[in-house]
Amino acid sequence: MNQIHVRAASSRVRSWRAQVAAGVMSAVLAACGGGGGSSPPPAVTIQSSATSTTPSGAAVTLTAALSNSASTATPTWSLSGPGSLSATSGSSITYTPPDSEDDANDGGVSAVVTVSVGSLSQTQTIQVAAKAFPGHHWSLASLPSSSWQVVSYANGLFVAGASDGVLATSPDGTTWTRHDTNGNEEWISAVYSATGGWLLLDDMNNTLLGSKDGAAWAPVAMPAAAAGDIISRIIYDNGIYVMLGYSGGSVASTDGATWTKSSVTGLSIASGNGLFVVANTDGQLVWSADGVTWTVATQPSGLDIETVGFHNGHFVATSGTQVLGSSDGKTFTAVGTSPYSLDDSYPFVSIAGTLYVPSYQLYASADDVAWNIVTPAVDGVTSMAASSTTVVAVSSSGAIAAGADVAHLAVVKAGQEGTLGSALYADGRYLWTSGKGLWSSTDGKAWVQTDFAPGSGQSFMHGNGIAVAPDGTIVISGELDLADGTPVTNAAAFAWSADGVSWNFVKPQGATGNDFDAGPIVHDGARFLSIGARTGFIHASADGHTWTTLGKITLPSGIGIAGLAYANGHYVVVGSNGYAATSTDGVTWTAAAKVTLPGSTTSALNMSGLVYAAGKFVAVGANAVAATSTDGLTWTSLATPAPTPANVDTSIYLNAIAVSASGEIVAVGNNGLIETSLDGVHWTVRTTGRTETLTSVAVTPTGFMTGGDYDMVLLSTN
Repeated sequence: MNQIHVRAASSRVRSWRAQVAAGVMSAVLAACGGGGGSSPPPAVTIQSSATSTTPSGAAVTLTAALSNSASTATPTWSLSGPGSLSATSGSSITYTPPDSEDDANDGGVSAVVTVSVGSLSQTQTIQVAAKAFPGHHWSLASLPSSSWQVVSYANGLFVAGASDGVLATSPDGTTWTRHDTNGNEEWISAVYSATGGWLLLDDMNNTLLGSKDGAAWAPVAMPAAAAGDIISRIIYDNGIYVMLGYSGGSVASTDGATWTKSSVTGLSIASGNGLFVVANTDGQLVWSADGVTWTVATQPSGLDIETVGFHNGHFVATSGTQVLGSSDGKTFTAVGTSPYSLDDSYPFVSIAGTLYVPSYQLYASADDVAWNIVTPAVDGVTSMAASSTTVVAVSSSGAIAAGADVAHLAVVKAGQEGTLGSALYADGRYLWTSGKGLWSSTDGKAWVQTDFAPGSGQSFMHGNGIAVAPDGTIVISGELDLADGTPVTNAAAFAWSADGVSWNFVKPQGATGNDFDAGPIVHDGARFLSIGARTGFIHASADGHTWTTLGKITLPSGIGIAGLAYANGHYVVVGSNGYAATSTDGVTWTAAAKVTLPGSTTSALNMSGLVYAAGKFVAVGANAVAATSTDGLTWTSLATPAPTPANVDTSIYLNAIAVSASGEIVAVGNNGLIETSLDGVHWTVRTTGRTETLTSVAVTPTGFMTGGDYDMVLLSTN
């Protein structure tokens, strides 16, 4: 029995050992991939030819690979992000990056491609990195000429406001920085307090703009107590704000937060000696210590008092030529008579012991009795302010002048000189032709006007074209006017300069009568060529000094030439009513078929600018339309992106076009419109915040320059 028992146990041991050995072998085989067991799960992967590209850059090939699956299902593809796929199904497809670079792409964006096979899926991310081209972002380089209404000085800063929403600041009265606003405000009054900072009043829309430092500005809610009023002035003194209403009443506050309403109305307010004095809408003077409770001042009867100010420790008020004075602001008496009517004036200004009254002219008096007319450096002075070292005067003409005192004011920002014409950078200078001659700058920000012919009484009043030769010779095609603006008969001419500073006039040899008129000009590498904008006469010069009339393009009636370009041995011109023509020698021209608007075979495209870029001639014109041609004869027109309605109107022109060495094309037009393209076909609208008409665009060493109405200049470096 014992032996039988032992054998049975030994049998169980051998069986257990065999099971263990089999298990170990199975594990080993499984680890080695043999011996049977489960297979790896099925998977789909993406093989990509690249993981990054650029707008208008190389396409990326994507191939789906299925493993551990016997599925015969066709892979399907989807895209999240910019760009496009060549197909939505198939084992291999192509991703094409976007053609244009909108503002969102400046920092680079991602395109995510997903492939699916049945329940399996995989993604591939492709980085689309925007190229660093100028033309995307623009900054104001030169203040547009504006009708300035107010300038004030406090806390080391001059602040000036205009009737078209322009707001500018300056630490010294000479260098000014523009701060964007909505563009339809009429800034008429400005105050500063140490606790609240700056407040600027717009009486057109009854709005306020505030800033703690004069650099960052933001809307400030108009006090609810002023609802329904038309606020005409704001003043701060002795810890009290007063907003003077022209109708509906006024409001006052000691903290700028809680306001109390009063019934006083008027257009003129002054403060001093602890009192506020208002010339109210009834022609009376009233005073208040708190801006809330007002008392009628004692004053001569029968006067309609319009303006009040504070000067040399006392109040001064005027009614026509009558001048009143008061030491306490409560009792006014007649102190003298001015030889000039002082009504309809801007707020009085007291500077260095003299009272100034900006009206139709600038009147001044040191004692309120003897008055004289001051002739400052600018006409139409509307407001003045002074620091301890500098006096600043602003004018309705758009000019700003600064100096050590009123007698030594000098213009630091010219007034409205009209619309800028043609732009160019050459010989280290930024240049603009305009209705008042040539403007020149070494940095694109500070501009001076060039006198083309000192002492001659002549200047270029209308420059229609500007070009530069490889040796730096600059030529402007334009028309001469006398200094008083009178056109000189048949006096269209060229002006040339070797340095952008000294200029010389010349007319083409053999040109008589109407043989010459101002028009576009180009340098082809060997010579200058210019085409008369109205007549089509052709003029050429090897050096810009001596010009010869070569012939004439026979233009159909009513056609004007607006654009001229040269490339690959071909000259091309474009103009109004769909006109385009090409020439290999500049003498014999072949007209193209009429260039029409997109989708039309009859409606002509009016073209206004032309360049050669991306292997083709690119023209721009009416309705924000561009047209392209490889030979100047066959043209394809296309609509550029619709401008944002808030920025521009629905009928828009692209007026000019330029191309940089890096291939970025910039076109500019009405209402501040700027568009960029890399190929002349796909365009992106750039945000400028401007509404002025842009007339020309030029390439600079760091990017582009554009400008137009009111002598406004924009620069772009990225």
